[in-house]
Amino acid sequence: MKEFYVWISNIEIDNNYKFKLIDMFGSVENLYKSSLDDLIYFDVKDNIIEKILDKRIREKAFRDLEFMEKNDIDIISFKSKEYPNKFKLIKDRPVCFYIKGNKNILDNESVGIIGSRVALNESLDIARLSANAFSIKGENVISGLAKGIDKYAHLGALDSNGKGKTIAVLANGLDEKSLYPSENLKVFQRIVNEGGSLISEYPVGVRPKAYYFPYRNRLISGLSDKIFVVQASTVKSGSMITVDYALEQGKDVYVYKSKNFENPYFAGNKLLIEEGAKIFKI
Repeated sequence: MKEFYVWISNIEIDNNYKFKLIDMFGSVENLYKSSLDDLIYFDVKDNIIEKILDKRIREKAFRDLEFMEKNDIDIISFKSKEYPNKFKLIKDRPVCFYIKGNKNILDNESVGIIGSRVALNESLDIARLSANAFSIKGENVISGLAKGIDKYAHLGALDSNGKGKTIAVLANGLDEKSLYPSENLKVFQRIVNEGGSLISEYPVGVRPKAYYFPYRNRLISGLSDKIFVVQASTVKSGSMITVDYALEQGKDVYVYKSKNFENPYFAGNKLLIEEGAKIFKI
């Protein structure tokens, strides 16, 4: 069954339409085995028929499976008992996702710690200290393993000596060659080795595209019970997109208020506080 989900994950179609196709055909396996006549009968669009029948995508899926088995990467579908309940509440939930590491922590109490890639030293310290404090309490720390705030949030969780775990939601495949930024490889490895997990919607070998990052942010907020914004440097940043997803999902959003609150690097923080977001201090 996993091979069919690896296959469908390699097809770039909107998640909601993937669910529609699976519902039409009764299962992802039936969709995989469908013929041209079947697809035409169900009035599937020509460009999608082409993708579904593309032999190259099927061949890549089998290569992916071989790589996954050798590198301890698994795939979890919406049908699996391991599929997190938190994802079921997401408007655009994934049909399936890849995971490397601990599968048993996805529904644990969690906090998303987010912020700018270009972060002030003050903000990096706050990210690491707050993540460590939550981890010591036994809460997961969720972030995106980007430069800046994300990296330091993961490190703060890892500093807790296993009391809490950290989950990185990536915008690339879970093979080391696809990791972006590559400079975070050691943190990538530590997360897995120290009981956390890496997850991604994207198959192995897939390098990130610009629009993957904002789209994956719905999963960061989705796995988190609350969101802490450490430094949002602009009012249109990835952090602000994550906040929008979190509010849509009914999550509490907290914002760090620096003593240097008027600094332009905290423009997003200032806007959120002015709009009524809760302030957190450490």
